[in-house]
Amino acid sequence: HPQIDTHVARQRDLNVVPVLLGNALPRPDTNGEAGHTRWCRAMLILFKPWRTSRDLKTADQSWDDAYIEWHVQCSSRVMNIISNTNLENECSDARDTHDTRR
Repeated sequence: HPQIDTHVARQRDLNVVPVLLGNALPRPDTNGEAGHTRWCRAMLILFKPWRTSRDLKTADQSWDDAYIEWHVQCSSRVMNIISNTNLENECSDARDTHDTRR
């Protein structure tokens, strides 16, 4: 391999989880199409196994389309986790609405 002197491939000793930067997980129901696209991208990054970005989506595929394609074959366990992340947002909304009405 041409990079044999400068590069090495090795398996990690521990599993790692990608961390999305920012205040909170994107929400699927806000900020219109752009917000939903950010949410689809985040769900794929967190829950779909991948090594390179090509494992997440093809170059000519949108994040939304990649999520829909993956969602069909996704396990019920992962779907429950995704639902729980959305449930946390819904609870926060309910709390804020309740506080506003007081």
